[in-house]
Amino acid sequence: MRYFVLALALIFSLGNMSQPSESSADAAIQTLVDKGQEREAFTLAKEAALAGDAKAHEWLGWFFDQGRGVDANLDQAVHHYRIAIGAGHNYARWRVGVLIDEGRTSGTLESAVALFEQAAEEGFTNAMVSMAVMQATGRGTAQDFEGSLANYMRAAQAGNTQGMKGVGVLFALGQGVPQDSTEAGAWFMLAAVLGNEEGAMNLELMAESATDAQMEQMTARAGVLGEELGFEVDLRYDPDL
Repeated sequence: MRYFVLALALIFSLGNMSQPSESSADAAIQTLVDKGQEREAFTLAKEAALAGDAKAHEWLGWFFDQGRGVDANLDQAVHHYRIAIGAGHNYARWRVGVLIDEGRTSGTLESAVALFEQAAEEGFTNAMVSMAVMQATGRGTAQDFEGSLANYMRAAQAGNTQGMKGVGVLFALGQGVPQDSTEAGAWFMLAAVLGNEEGAMNLELMAESATDAQMEQMTARAGVLGEELGFEVDLRYDPDL
């Protein structure tokens, strides 16, 4: 690897936004999951869902979807996700949209786009990224690179590293914007330093053919982007590493 990057501090949360207010059981379920007590968390979610808690249905969708605390069961996952969607929960909207797009559950690509749009409008950053992917590829909606860039950028500005990586891809390919390797590399670098593996891989590929001067330009630009997005960062390039 021909570059060295260091992030000193983050000054805002990277979490997704804008879910309906949490239920009385939500925090307790999250605490159990964080402790690795997933069977107990699943049992609590099931009890809360039976009592009419829509957020608990979203949790049950996640448990069945991921096979955490219970055997994986996609039909059950989608069943519970759709109950949560009816109550306006955005993770469920996004996840069902992804499953439709992947052909793992029934639904049209247009319906997946509609779910992504609803969640993105309420600030759910993963849905912004998925919407950007659909626009860039023309799946379920007209191909629209400018719209794709706008959604990737919204996600990036909210701290979503997949959004940052997506912005980099569009600059690398010159889709929706003039091709700009420095800008692309800077976005990949910022995503990479925040832990995005795809961003790191893309940056490594660029670094293989970049000159030291080009790497220094990418690094400087990444520092500017980080500051614009609300990070305190110190990014340095060392050609000897």
